[in-house]
Amino acid sequence: MSQQVMCGASLSWDPAGVIDGPTPLLELIESIYATVHEPQRWPGVMQGIAQALQGESIALFTTFPGCSTPEILALHGLPVDNWQSFANYYADFSFIRAACQRKSRPNETWFSDRAVPSIEFERSERYAALCRHSQPHYFVGMQIVLPDLPTFNLTCQRHVSMGPFDERADLICQMLRPHLQRALQLYYSFSSAQAHSESAIAALDCYGHAVLSLDGNSCIVTLNRHAESLLRQSQVLLIKHRRLVAASSAIDVALQNLLEETAGARPSTSAGGALSIPQPAEAPPLSLTATPFHAPAIFGTSCIAALVFIVDPSTEPMSRAVVLKSLFRVTPIEVRVANFLLSGLSVREIAGCLNVGEETTRFYIKQLLRKTSTSRQSDLVRLLLSLPGS
Repeated sequence: MSQQVMCGASLSWDPAGVIDGPTPLLELIESIYATVHEPQRWPGVMQGIAQALQGESIALFTTFPGCSTPEILALHGLPVDNWQSFANYYADFSFIRAACQRKSRPNETWFSDRAVPSIEFERSERYAALCRHSQPHYFVGMQIVLPDLPTFNLTCQRHVSMGPFDERADLICQMLRPHLQRALQLYYSFSSAQAHSESAIAALDCYGHAVLSLDGNSCIVTLNRHAESLLRQSQVLLIKHRRLVAASSAIDVALQNLLEETAGARPSTSAGGALSIPQPAEAPPLSLTATPFHAPAIFGTSCIAALVFIVDPSTEPMSRAVVLKSLFRVTPIEVRVANFLLSGLSVREIAGCLNVGEETTRFYIKQLLRKTSTSRQSDLVRLLLSLPGS
């Protein structure tokens, strides 16, 4: 998650609407879910929750393992400098929140005045360092527990003249908690998957040739920068209606048959294939290779069913090791095992070449099967043969 604190933005809210009508509450819940794909909306959401609670300032933060300083997701009504002062120097002994959490269960709303008497609070170091200047006196908050993720804390504050928070604040917190939980969980899942897909595309960019991914209908899902460059300049291959097509109608028939069989649009046991694409003048033909490659959907796209490699022989050839590392993140020792398998060596012979035991060799082969999504050694060899590289 970005370290940037998001402040500002606005959200229309009628506090009485929580009790008198559902529309404002539904609007706020809708805005909470909108943050999954638009995290810049969090400040407006925080403002809406603060107004619903009739508070003046609010913070949503968490503490990740190995880090003592809380990380802020969003603030409203609280100067960033004030928060950072507390976060950096007083995070380890936030006795108000600690006392509230001791006296309430994880799914309960906590109230500062019920956990820490006002006299004790006003004598505390936190009050002297932070609250004396900005005058927040009463706090209400809740923990937002996420499976397999750090717990988030939402804390809302208001001036002493406004009096303590009441049961209405508890009602609002309990109504919003499950939606905040779900939105944060979806946000982290989305961010993780997006980062994974971006890293995969970055890995393909490290591969020196054009690579395209296709869905089950042979439509293009992604393409690396080399593919973008080649197809922008090529006179024999182009993209039309999200499909890779050849300028020559005769070549295109063969190309579409290969892509449809490989991507699985038609039931087939094909492990892919290759096609030579003639170029004009004296240029050598392009070498196109298609291979099955099953991967989950990237957000906003279809599932990947096949990869297409386009190699221009006039460019420097790429080694099989680079191809395997880019596509499947195999280790150097696994690359050696793959090359030995392609040479027709048995497990015992490979173990002898590597000077390791046969069980260790089988472990490397199992890793290759897992990483390449193949189930048998023969399938692995067929896949390796369909890949470019020498």
